Amino acid sequence: LSGGASISVPIFGRTRLRIDPRYQRVGITETSSGLVQQGGVGSPIGEAVGRTVTSANRWLIPVLAEWELSRHFRVGIGPELSALTGSRTVSLVRNPFAPEPIGVTDSKRPDRSAIFGFGAGVEFPFRFSRFVIAPGLHYHHWTGKHYGEVWSPDEVSVGIAVRFRAD
Repeated sequence: LSGGASISVPIFGRTRLRIDPRYQRVGITETSSGLVQQGGVGSPIGEAVGRTVTSANRWLIPVLAEWELSRHFRVGIGPELSALTGSRTVSLVRNPFAPEPIGVTDSKRPDRSAIFGFGAGVEFPFRFSRFVIAPGLHYHHWTGKHYGEVWSPDEVSVGIAVRFRAD
């Protein structure tokens, strides 16, 4: 779920420059496991489970050149920025032989992390008085990854934009 604003500036004909900055609260969860032994040789073996949860504020800023191919069909391409702020990671490991979780850590990641990329989108706008309802599909390809190997360089998002027309 994300929220934001949309600014659209006509360039020429049926072409416009659209900037859609938006905010998301994101979270990534990773789970791992491994065998542990209670004591020495011949003692019972159990499974320790580790979980790492990271959350952050994500700011997306796409700048798309958009073409209106028909009244209800628009396509756009252009550069994008994804920035993370306020990141926090909590990790814990549960050992089946210990009564309390072991290895609990709570840490802040670097204050800011930003990556650039390229985006392409298609939307299907419908106008109702001064409002535009626009279901759409958006593809992002990032030049790097937030949090190393956890974040995919390719993302696809589906959504519905609700815009108010000032004219």
